[in-house]
Amino acid sequence: MLTGAVTTTRRARGPSRLRRLRRLLLVVLVVVLVFFAGGGWYFSGRIRSDGLEVKSYPVERNLTLTPAATGQLSIRSSDARQATMLRAPSSYGLKWKGGGYGRVSGPVLSQGGGSVVRRFEVVTGTPP
Repeated sequence: MLTGAVTTTRRARGPSRLRRLRRLLLVVLVVVLVFFAGGGWYFSGRIRSDGLEVKSYPVERNLTLTPAATGQLSIRSSDARQATMLRAPSSYGLKWKGGGYGRVSGPVLSQGGGSVVRRFEVVTGTPP
């Protein structure tokens, strides 16, 4: 039998391998979070300023507008290209002298003789 105290000396080492790995993962996680948070903040500002903003490009057209029925408008254009565009199923804004603004929308209700009849709604002002 051995008697006596057996002592072992352990050298004081730096952080263990597992501790270093945890620190590295924590640093990587923080960098990734900052990257995505910063990117989200940046691109949300871009979407707000560019993507969702309605930009109007005023285009002057020589159109003749005639009331067809209640809530309908007959639109005639002397330009064949403009007349073709007016037949497209889309919404258009109309602004006229006197400060009025209206919206032409929906499908073409009828057409003939170089004019189209579409649904019309006055947004502001008095009808033309």
